[in-house]
Amino acid sequence: MLNASLLQEEILLELKKCGFKESKENKAMIKAIAKAIIKHIQTNAQVQTTGSATNQSGVIL
Repeated sequence: MLNASLLQEEILLELKKCGFKESKENKAMIKAIAKAIIKHIQTNAQVQTTGSATNQSGVIL
């Protein structure tokens, strides 16, 4: 499941590791970016499925 809130936390954590400071403005920007990334993937991703009608698995291409 794609989760914008979890992605937001992961981005903030990685930025902190690089020395960026957490601020209200940074968090708002990260939230917007995370939502845009998730929306883009959900809207534009192509998925290749395999299996039967009752048992399928898929991979995002």
